[in-house]
Amino acid sequence: MNDKLLSLKEVADRLGLNPETIRRWTKSGKLPAVKLGPNTVRVKELDLQEFIESRGGGGGG
Repeated sequence: MNDKLLSLKEVADRLGLNPETIRRWTKSGKLPAVKLGPNTVRVKELDLQEFIESRGGGGGG
């Protein structure tokens, strides 16, 4: 199992979206995230993969 943590920018790059969109998704709970500090949020690679699969395997917004 891959527990790699991805920055919001890395997630946005993989999905072809703006990092602010990813930030909104993590704040709303749409995409699970780990808060490491006041301004540091990371997404587990496994959670991102599950999120993508739950949306039909597509990468777009």
